[in-house]
Amino acid sequence: MVKSTGRLTGAFLAILTIGLALLSAFYFIQDSQLKDARAQISALKTSVSGLQSGPNGQSAGSGSAAIQVVALLTPSIVRIDGTGPGFTKSGSGTIIDKRGYFLTNEHVVSEDTVISVTAGGTVYKASVIASDAALDLALLKIESSRTDFPTAVLGTASDIVPGESVLALGFPLGDNFAGPVTVTAGIVSALRDLGGVAYVQNDSAINPGNSGGCLAALNGKMIGVTTAGYDNGNDLDLINLAIPVDVASAFVEKNLPA
Repeated sequence: MVKSTGRLTGAFLAILTIGLALLSAFYFIQDSQLKDARAQISALKTSVSGLQSGPNGQSAGSGSAAIQVVALLTPSIVRIDGTGPGFTKSGSGTIIDKRGYFLTNEHVVSEDTVISVTAGGTVYKASVIASDAALDLALLKIESSRTDFPTAVLGTASDIVPGESVLALGFPLGDNFAGPVTVTAGIVSALRDLGGVAYVQNDSAINPGNSGGCLAALNGKMIGVTTAGYDNGNDLDLINLAIPVDVASAFVEKNLPA
C-alpha cells in the first residue's frame, strides 16, 4: 500500500506539473496576443491622428481639417451689397490686407454707385481701388482706419491640384439669404482654359452671391476667387469656376498700395 501510494503521489505530481506548464503556456500566449493587440491599437491611433491633422500638419484635435480652415478663413470673408439707379446686387469678397483691402469679381462692383461691405457683423462703406474686366477682378478698400482686419493667406499655383479637396466660402443670394458665411465643399475638377482665360474648375456649390468669394484648399490657403457656375445653355450641375490664385496674386501685387 505504501508503494502504491507513492506511485499515485508521483503520478499526481506529474499531472500537476504538466497542468502548470500548460497553464503557463496559455498565459504566455494570452500575454503575447495582448501585446500584439496593444501595438495594433497604438498604430491605429497614430493613423487616425495623421488623418485628423490640420493645416500645415498641425493637429486638428477633435475636429477635421475642413473645420479648422472654416474657422480660420470665415472672419476674412465679406458680403458686398451694391446699389445704383434702379438696381441692387450682391457678392462676396476676401480680405487680403489688414488695412481692409479685399478681392472680389469686377462684375460684382462694375455698375455700383454705392458699395457697402459687411465684415465681422459690421457694415462699412467701400471704394474701388482697381478693377480689370478682362480678368473679372477688383480690389476694394473698406473705408475704415482699422489696421487689424483678419486676412486670408494667398496660396500659389502649386496648391491647385486636381482631385484635392476645396472649400468655397461666401454669401449666396446676398440679403435674400441673410445669415453667416456659407461653406460648400468639393474637389478641384480640372485646370481649364476657356476662351484663353484660366480657371480652376471645381464641384463645390457656387450660387449667385458667391461671386468674388474664396476658394480654399485644406492647407488653409486661398487658391481662387469664385466666379460663377458654367452655363452653356444646357442643364449642368456642379461645373463651377474660380480665378486661379496666381492670377489674383499678380493683380494684387500690381494694385495694392504700399
